[in-house]
Amino acid sequence: MSIEWGTISLTGAITTALNAIVFGFWKPWAAGYSAEKSKNFARKEDLAEILAEVRAVTVTQKEIETKLSGEQWDRQTRWNQKRDLYGDLLTIGQDLGSALGRIPSILKMQADDRPNFKATGNKNLSECLDAVSEGTSAFNKKLMLAMIFMMPESVTALKAFIHARIGSYSPTLEWASSEAAKYNTLVSALLSLARKDLNIE
Repeated sequence: MSIEWGTISLTGAITTALNAIVFGFWKPWAAGYSAEKSKNFARKEDLAEILAEVRAVTVTQKEIETKLSGEQWDRQTRWNQKRDLYGDLLTIGQDLGSALGRIPSILKMQADDRPNFKATGNKNLSECLDAVSEGTSAFNKKLMLAMIFMMPESVTALKAFIHARIGSYSPTLEWASSEAAKYNTLVSALLSLARKDLNIE
């Protein structure tokens, strides 16, 4: 078999020309296709990294939200407890001051020789002293919680009040007047301290 070099050359030239035409035609498309494919692959890798970061940020955000909501709940609960304590102590203190303030007029009524006045005075004094006893008991129970929840200035005022009180309930004019004045002074002090402690100023 004889090989004709002219035919091979022509075939080679045609093949080369056809390859050049095909590659020339497909080259922009192939370059665009491979560039787009590599962009998609890079996006998928970037997206995987971004998703991992978003998940980490979301977990951190949820932890922070949980911590903050827990702290907010704790702060609100403490504030509510303080508000209730101030309200109770102010109410009880006001009631005790009022009851003690009635005792001097009741004692005068009781000292009157007229039978109706004396009987009414005895009854009113008994009711008033019962109210003072019950109120003092309720006040003392609230004092224990106040020592836990209230600000130091309020606790100091309450401790000073406790030390200034006379321990016995002797129904005398001096005792009743003194105790009523102490409760009224405490109520005034607690009112301003409550505004400060509860940030209501």
